Amino acid sequence: MTDNSATNKAVYWPRVKEILDGVMDRWKQRWGREPYPGIHQYYWETPQQLKESVLSGRPAIQPGVPGRETNLVKSLAVSIGTSGRMPLRGPFLPRAEVEEIIAWIDAGMPEGP
Repeated sequence: MTDNSATNKAVYWPRVKEILDGVMDRWKQRWGREPYPGIHQYYWETPQQLKESVLSGRPAIQPGVPGRETNLVKSLAVSIGTSGRMPLRGPFLPRAEVEEIIAWIDAGMPEGP
């Protein structure tokens, strides 16, 4: 039996970074400018930077909180606080890529195999 769902295959930091960098690259192409730091910039060089980041005044990832309930995932999938879905005004991540980020957080944010 083959199962290709994101929740059943290992996801590592390079893939998460690729997803987040990709959505920001598409955002820059769509809007023709650089994102404003701290407003809709979703670039992190390391998982530690992401773990320590704050989005709309809330920690992006909180220890012990399931991936689906983190502010990072909420911001990418729906919205957090008074901020809309991110990156601001899109383009937005496809659901499958959000699911990969959830799987990565739930697995303990592994850097690699």
